[in-house]
Amino acid sequence: MKRLKNQLQYDASKYIHVAIILGLFIFSYRSYIAIILLVVESAYLFKKSKNILIYALFLILILTIRISMIDNRTVTLPLVGKVTEVFESSFYLEKDGLVLCYYEDAYTSLKPGMVIEVYGEVYQSNSYQVMNTFDYETYLLSKNINKVVFVNHQTIYSQNLSIYSIKYQITNYIDQNYKEETASFLKLFVLGEKDEIYEENSEVVSNLGISHLFAISGMHLALIIGLLMFFLKKFYLSKETNRTIIIIFLILYNIVTGFKISIIRATLLIIGIYLKDYFNILLTKTDLLSFSFIVLLIYNPYYLYNVGFQLSYLIAFSVIMGSSLFANDQSIKKLAKIAFFASVISLPITLSINHDFGLIFIFANVFFILFVTYLFLPLSFVVLLLASLEPLYEMVINLYNSSINLFQRINILIDFSFSQSIYIVLYWFLIFIYIVSTKEKRKALALLGIITIFLLNIFMPFKSNTFVRFLDVSQGDAIHIHDNQCDMLIDTGDYDKYDTLVSYFEAYNIKNIDILLITHYHSDHYGELNDLMKNFEVDKLYLNSVNVKANFEATILQVGDSFSCGTSRFQVLSANTDSDNENNNSIVLYGMIDKDKYLFTGDIESVIEEQLLESYQFPVDVLKVPHHGSNTSSTLKFVEEANAALAIISVGADNDYGHPNAEVIDRYLNNNSFVLRTDESGTITVYYYPLFNLRIIESYKKNKRLVYCFACM
Repeated sequence: MKRLKNQLQYDASKYIHVAIILGLFIFSYRSYIAIILLVVESAYLFKKSKNILIYALFLILILTIRISMIDNRTVTLPLVGKVTEVFESSFYLEKDGLVLCYYEDAYTSLKPGMVIEVYGEVYQSNSYQVMNTFDYETYLLSKNINKVVFVNHQTIYSQNLSIYSIKYQITNYIDQNYKEETASFLKLFVLGEKDEIYEENSEVVSNLGISHLFAISGMHLALIIGLLMFFLKKFYLSKETNRTIIIIFLILYNIVTGFKISIIRATLLIIGIYLKDYFNILLTKTDLLSFSFIVLLIYNPYYLYNVGFQLSYLIAFSVIMGSSLFANDQSIKKLAKIAFFASVISLPITLSINHDFGLIFIFANVFFILFVTYLFLPLSFVVLLLASLEPLYEMVINLYNSSINLFQRINILIDFSFSQSIYIVLYWFLIFIYIVSTKEKRKALALLGIITIFLLNIFMPFKSNTFVRFLDVSQGDAIHIHDNQCDMLIDTGDYDKYDTLVSYFEAYNIKNIDILLITHYHSDHYGELNDLMKNFEVDKLYLNSVNVKANFEATILQVGDSFSCGTSRFQVLSANTDSDNENNNSIVLYGMIDKDKYLFTGDIESVIEEQLLESYQFPVDVLKVPHHGSNTSSTLKFVEEANAALAIISVGADNDYGHPNAEVIDRYLNNNSFVLRTDESGTITVYYYPLFNLRIIESYKKNKRLVYCFACM
């Protein structure tokens, strides 16, 4: 024990580097920037502290094992497990992690603690592999959810005493004894549960940038513990007794709130401080915070992709590192400064969710953090104990609603996102420089750098001036062509309730789509048209024919029409052949992009391919393979005449049509075409760098690193 104590003291203030390395290692599965930063950090530790590097490498080995275990978890039905939480039409079943079960009668027939057997169907999510958009699979893993099951029926075996029943009983008590709106806010502040009433105003709260105030956090816990310590002092108990009571309370509160990450983090930090003092070990707050970070990541590495986890640790680390900025301030002024600081630090994460921020967000944060901390939150616990004070609580709710409405009226929303990971890294690095710098000149340079980052996001959102991106929209087409200041989209994919394409364009600060072209009227090509027209200014809408499905002002393209997007030029080779087969009415575009010849074919079949070969001379460099690789297209003659160096198939995994056809793929491979498929490679991008006469092909898939191909063509 003494040797361990000496080693801990020797390495004090260094364990944050272990946390950084583990975080970068997990992100390196998906980002080359994380790989570069991981190498730099490892080289720094190799030079400065080999002990810390050895600890980090050992933990990386453990993380690798844990990631493999989580990725290989399976669910076989029927499934037996314990119910942990019950919602209106779903519940959690504990079985090698959590299984999210959708069941219409869940709330009326199930209770936490029940051991049940469920029958039904395992949901196979088909998450779009599109950068900067919502990833449902990772979202589930970040909440420790193994699989999703649609339950047909269930069999209850037993009802056992369970720690999960405590939260359930408190929720029922609140619902039965308080008015609906009062109950909503009590559950929000005491249990961290958001219901329909809160969700009605969630967009406004999000626009004001104050969503984090309505999630149970370390701030809430600090206030509760402060009140508890105030009352414990009245009993003149020993220091050790007080600490024991607080630890017991922390454990119980974790049970009551359902083990929320922010509460676990704060709990581990407080217990760590107590243990540090008890054993007289020289560790800093950053060390203790790092230990809790490491423990949670070892339990579930995918926590790192949980927004709550990211915000909780980012703000906690930043407040500790920047404590000198508000060390001499009084309590209210200090709290206001911390609120402002936390808002600035968390901006890249909140923007990744909302893609906009209100100019009033700083003032809203300062006001509402004081309002919640000193009034709304403490009164929630008092009202939970004294139901007779509900009228007073209703007055506070009305004041809150009035304040929200006032801030909403004066708020000005700015559409903005950090479009590249490198911009986020530089933003946080410059903030760090500002925090640690003692010279005003260096601080001023850091602020100038931050302003420059914002300008780069607006005027240089992409890695190259020109690219062609085949977006993975499952069984459908959506092709984004960017040429300098022009953005063109060919097809939209099918209807998507997550609005993936909307989020994609917003993430790159694109407010205007110069050209939106729909090749033909099948839903997997125009399904998101309405959402795109609603959310963006579309300068030109090109269609193959007049159709009530596209009730917008549009230009109908004819054979021989031509147009440009930036320096890229396009010509219509085929359009609306009056065929009964809508596939053959697809607009076929020949494009000259940089130095490459493209052929965008929609869903044409062999009869149109034959007409194209009769009318035009080929080959092309890049071919969008017709009709998702179906055997109704890509005849041997067409494949040979097109002679594409790169053939890209836009297709969904496990689709019902058997696309792409194996024989079709063989035709392209036998013709020496390099074949890429969105179902296997995710989103596929061809970047152009004319200055270096360079073309780079990038394959983006969220569960793999970015794969770059330099010599595919």
